[in-house]
Amino acid sequence: MKFGLALNSIFMLIRGFGFIAMTDTTKRFSDRVDDYVKYRPHYPEEAIDWIIDQTNLDSSSIVADIGSGTGILTYPFLQRGFFCYAVEPNKEMRTAAEQILQGLNFQSINGRAEHTTLQPDSIDLIVCGQAFHWFDLEKTRFEFQRILRPGGYVVLLWNERLTTTPFLAELETVVSHHSVDYDKVNHVTSAPKSKVLEFLGRETTKKVFLNVQELDMGG
Repeated sequence: MKFGLALNSIFMLIRGFGFIAMTDTTKRFSDRVDDYVKYRPHYPEEAIDWIIDQTNLDSSSIVADIGSGTGILTYPFLQRGFFCYAVEPNKEMRTAAEQILQGLNFQSINGRAEHTTLQPDSIDLIVCGQAFHWFDLEKTRFEFQRILRPGGYVVLLWNERLTTTPFLAELETVVSHHSVDYDKVNHVTSAPKSKVLEFLGRETTKKVFLNVQELDMGG
């Protein structure tokens, strides 16, 4: 089983978001779904094409987006003709995805990484966009191994703010200052490379893409 292909750093220029503290992470974005849909960054088309090329998907392949949120990562795979399961525990986020992806070839699943409810050996590609750092890794590893077909792949994606200009560095400072649990929920600190490699195993590939998000004043 190729439990190891990881796209675990996708860099972008701007992603502004505020956080509040709460114990149930599955409800974290319940009251911010509209803003999430409007302003959450997407992923580069080149990244999606690279994933498909590296994992040798064909028209019969099944994709599971775990922690799918509003379907930001599900959508480009649907666009390319794959059937997708969108697994999301948050009702508000899941409902938004069902509205946005209405009419496309997917199934919305009320589940989580540790218990997807998917059938054993049913998935060719598992993707997790900006979600892996929320998972219970031991339980998730068992669940992913259960649902993946032999030769299947796991791909982890994150957008990361660049801090290479004075503006972007100051933006990071502002976000950090005004977020009550930024260090705890920031994937850079909560899912460091050591944890990712321990989860995925040695056969892991890392690929970095430049991602640009344009925002208006409201964004």
